[in-house]
Amino acid sequence: GNPGGSKYANSLTRGIVSGLNREAGQYSVGGMTYIQTDAAINPGNSGGPLVNMYGQVVGINSSKIITENYEGMGFAIPVTQARPIINELLSGGYIKGRTRLGIMIQEVDAGTSMMAQVPMGLRITQINGDSAFLGTDAQEGDIITALDGEAVTTLRDVSDLLTGYAP
Repeated sequence: GNPGGSKYANSLTRGIVSGLNREAGQYSVGGMTYIQTDAAINPGNSGGPLVNMYGQVVGINSSKIITENYEGMGFAIPVTQARPIINELLSGGYIKGRTRLGIMIQEVDAGTSMMAQVPMGLRITQINGDSAFLGTDAQEGDIITALDGEAVTTLRDVSDLLTGYAP
């Protein structure tokens, strides 16, 4: 992976598998289970492959538990669960049957918020041609701070909220 960007590009960790079909708290909503691994998962290398000794992709590194009580507990989406999603993305550009806003967004973190004197949230960088935002007052550059009354500051916040809605 590329943890932290190009500074540590092409890093490799062992990724010993210590469990299959593991639940990972809020990320297991809807029955999703994961491969538990000790692979290092950091910003920049999540989304990278978990490979077997033959170089075959068996999972996609996605998350880790971060608490005082645990260390080195990473989770990968099994490739068998990811393949249908990958195929849909390649064929249509999005996943059918899931709620989507039809916009591209960029996180406005605390530092950017303070420097630019704008609220923390999610800046709209593009409104797609099939977005529900078309025909509203929303425009590129606007910062979303809440969805349906719930504060949002990260992409994860939006993803978590959207799982509660039907398309």
